[in-house]
Amino acid sequence: MGEVAFKQIKMQKLITAIFIFCVVAEVLLVAFDYIFNYHNVVGDKQFRHIWNIAREASIPTWFSSIQAQLLGVTVLLIAVLQKNRIS
Repeated sequence: MGEVAFKQIKMQKLITAIFIFCVVAEVLLVAFDYIFNYHNVVGDKQFRHIWNIAREASIPTWFSSIQAQLLGVTVLLIAVLQKNRIS
C-alpha cells in the first residue's frame, strides 16, 4: 500500500512541474510579444512576426495549438483508462 502512495506523490510532482512550465512559457511568450512588437527592440519585421501573438504563423500560436492537442490526448487517455469505472 505504501508503494501506491509513493507513486501518487511522484505523479503529483510531475503534474505540478508541467503546470509551472506551461504557465512560465505562456508568460514568457506574452513578454516577448510585448518586448519585440510594442517596444520595437529589433527593427527586423520578420523577427517581430515570429513573436506576434495575433499572427497565425508564430511561435505563441504553435505553442497554444500543441497545448490543445496534448490536452485532447490526455482527456482521451483518461477516458480509455477509466471506461470501466464510468457508466
